[in-house]
Amino acid sequence: ATGDWVNSTTTAPDGTYSVPGLPPTDVRVRFDPCGGPYVEQWYSGAPFFDSSTPIILGDGEVRTGIDAQLLTGITISGRVTDTNGAPIAGINVSVNPETSGSGAWAVTDGNGDYTTNGVGPGHYRVNFYEPVPAPTWATQFWNNQPTWNQATILTVTDADAPTLPGIDAVMSRAAT
Repeated sequence: ATGDWVNSTTTAPDGTYSVPGLPPTDVRVRFDPCGGPYVEQWYSGAPFFDSSTPIILGDGEVRTGIDAQLLTGITISGRVTDTNGAPIAGINVSVNPETSGSGAWAVTDGNGDYTTNGVGPGHYRVNFYEPVPAPTWATQFWNNQPTWNQATILTVTDADAPTLPGIDAVMSRAAT
């Protein structure tokens, strides 16, 4: 099961949060770092929805103490350029677990550089794509592979901490 989204919020500078408007039912809480070196997790410390702890809310109930201590993961970094070596800004970089678990993502900056949020040790496919209806750049996977099934698997280990650099891409123009 993957659940159904109900509501979200952002933590305050001191790490506190409040999520209004939740229905009186079984809810699951996902802590998504949205950048930085941390690894996504579910309450209470679970890596997946299916293993997360349900919170059963009653009508009008206010629940406190749904806390998390996010683990520091390994960030992935690199540079995206065109075939002439010019940097490409605005390319989404998606780090997808080979089978299941949490991934990471980033967007290239004006220099074509990116650094994802953290991931745990594991095997991943890294996808580079332009998130627009008519892309200028052809979608590709790390190591210049064209499809998910042909993607080179990136193995991340504890020895790569805190950052695994050099996961670069050279992108070609999209067919029109």
